[in-house]
Amino acid sequence: MAKIFFFFLSMGLTILFLEAFIQFSEIGSKSVSRNDPVLGSALKPNREMIKFTEGFYVGGTNEYAYLGPGYPKKVEQDVIRIALIGDSFVEGFQVFDRDHFRSILEKKLFSLEKKVEVLNFGMSGFNLNDDYCYFINFVKQFNPDISLFFVSNEDFNLQSTSNRRPKCYLANGKIKIDYSFNQTPAYKFREKTAWLRGKSVILGYIFKAQTLIKRGSWKKIIFDKFFVNNVNGGEEDAEYENPHLSQLHSALINSLLAEKGVYFVEKKPLNENIKNLFIKNSNRLLDLPVVEGKENYYWKITNKYGHWNPPAHRKIGNYLAQKMSNLGILQKK
Repeated sequence: MAKIFFFFLSMGLTILFLEAFIQFSEIGSKSVSRNDPVLGSALKPNREMIKFTEGFYVGGTNEYAYLGPGYPKKVEQDVIRIALIGDSFVEGFQVFDRDHFRSILEKKLFSLEKKVEVLNFGMSGFNLNDDYCYFINFVKQFNPDISLFFVSNEDFNLQSTSNRRPKCYLANGKIKIDYSFNQTPAYKFREKTAWLRGKSVILGYIFKAQTLIKRGSWKKIIFDKFFVNNVNGGEEDAEYENPHLSQLHSALINSLLAEKGVYFVEKKPLNENIKNLFIKNSNRLLDLPVVEGKENYYWKITNKYGHWNPPAHRKIGNYLAQKMSNLGILQKK
């Protein structure tokens, strides 16, 4: 009995030591997410973060719970405010904020004698459904003059990778948002354990591992180059590249385009069916040809392909500044 007691005691002390070591050495950060009954999984305000991905990120959220410098909800009269909305490519947990295209765009527009504030509302894993809900429930509170939605073919597959966020649906031709996720046992469990997850890095790793296992991503991580995808992989890829476009897609796009200053930006070239939705309804689709080459996704430091690398961020920031200026959309309305 004594041996069992000392075994668990030593295990507990070891875990506490590892927790303290990870936090004080700053090789990992505590959970930055919170449960919100409207937004779902959202960011905590004033939270520092350290991320090791293809690149390296040190930064955090501001007091308003989005990434980068904190601009308040009230906008000064002579300032043009630009909101960036999209998934992990916009979130940018691979580069420091100073190297993110948010910062590049802001500085470039200042050099063109435009007083601007560029806000980063990127969230990993978001698709068009998530972008819409986040914009309606959160981003609009900050009164952007221009909102750039970064999309690719994958974003038009509306099957969310998370059951912790609201969902859109059509009722009598109108968009409705279902918030029933906040009544699920999983949401309530996370609510009860939020205080603990917010204090422990190791527990955050455990929850992340659980998510990866559910998604089936663990095989790729463990076996790396020896991993062979399942036989249905091609069919799944085809579904993401050529998603079934529904009335909900059209309704979401029309609703967003009816908002003040909304534009869409192609992260990657969209297929013709999706492009036709924009051509039919507006001309507010901006291409992004500067990042079409594989070199924009290659990280020499880790020898990996992934998200936009720092040179790509510089290209995007400079290109968008010039493109928006040439199109005359940088106006206070």
